Amino acid sequence: MAGRPLLVGNEVAEALVRYAVLLAKVHSADHVVVRAVGRDGDEVEANFLLNPGIMLVADSTTSKLPEPDNADALQYLHARMQHYADYSMPDLETYHLA
Repeated sequence: MAGRPLLVGNEVAEALVRYAVLLAKVHSADHVVVRAVGRDGDEVEANFLLNPGIMLVADSTTSKLPEPDNADALQYLHARMQHYADYSMPDLETYHLA
């Protein structure tokens, strides 16, 4: 279901946004699965379709819940971003995500 808040952790949220920006710049798409904590506190698998037409929002939280383990997702995201290393990425300060 689109539009529901999920806790994914800072590093994976930043990587998802950066990868989404990169995919938009190269007019491409991808499917990424990350572990998240839903509103009810249960751990879930979140499926993200990243493409030039999506609206992806990363918000901050004061939650004390532990971040889900997303080592595999981060490895995938970083590998895919490296694949597009020739494209320049925007500075995250521009988007206030740092």
